[in-house]
Amino acid sequence: MTKQIRDILIFDGESYHINEYILETFFKENPKLNKFHSSNTALTRGYIGSFSVENEKLKVTDIRIFDRNTVNLKLKSVLKNVFKDRTVCDWFSGFIRIDNYNEYQNKKEDQKHTLLEFYKGNYIGKRTFNYIDLQSFKALQFKQFKTTEEYKKLKENFTKTLGSEYQADTLILKNILKFI
Repeated sequence: MTKQIRDILIFDGESYHINEYILETFFKENPKLNKFHSSNTALTRGYIGSFSVENEKLKVTDIRIFDRNTVNLKLKSVLKNVFKDRTVCDWFSGFIRIDNYNEYQNKKEDQKHTLLEFYKGNYIGKRTFNYIDLQSFKALQFKQFKTTEEYKKLKENFTKTLGSEYQADTLILKNILKFI
């Protein structure tokens, strides 16, 4: 699979490529607004989102798509078509990693991992972990997540697909920050 072009987040004046697709939940709730299609295998979702944290709020600052009217891979903004004047991502609650983590790197115990926490678009705070503490944090999050209906549905679906409850739990735990 081709590595996807990642969304961008500006936080404390720094630009980060993030693995979280913040707009996915918004587009699930507003499917008529997601008319973006891409024939580019590096952008299967059809758009690149840009975000910033301003005044303790997570805001969408741009949505860019490939311009079909050009031969080059030129991007054009469609933010106003989707959001008009709204910019706060009040549909988003969860964590965004900003440590430029690469899952294919060797995991070093002294690596720093930084998570930003949001609740309904409001910035809650920043947490920095070493590798071992991050794994402990994820385990605690997983324990809490297992009490939800969303977990039960995910586990049921993954168990059907993978054929094993253990494999389903392992997959969910590995990706726990994406499910919370």
